[in-house]
Amino acid sequence: MVQGAVVLFGDENEDSVTNGAETFRFSELIKDKAGYRLMEDLGTKPRVYYLPPVNRNFPFESGLENQKESEKNNTYK
Repeated sequence: MVQGAVVLFGDENEDSVTNGAETFRFSELIKDKAGYRLMEDLGTKPRVYYLPPVNRNFPFESGLENQKESEKNNTYK
């Protein structure tokens, strides 16, 4: 599911996203893949969701300096 997809487009209200070839349920994708939104705590209600990287070919450390340890472990596995 969503193997190798870089960008997915969808509609949160219709509960669907697509990569152009396949369509998935938005709610399941966000739940199963640990989707998150940036700066949600500012009350801006962001509409863009991010999926954490999976099976990277290189280490990912940059940009995590200011995150809590628990967030690092949950977001970037």
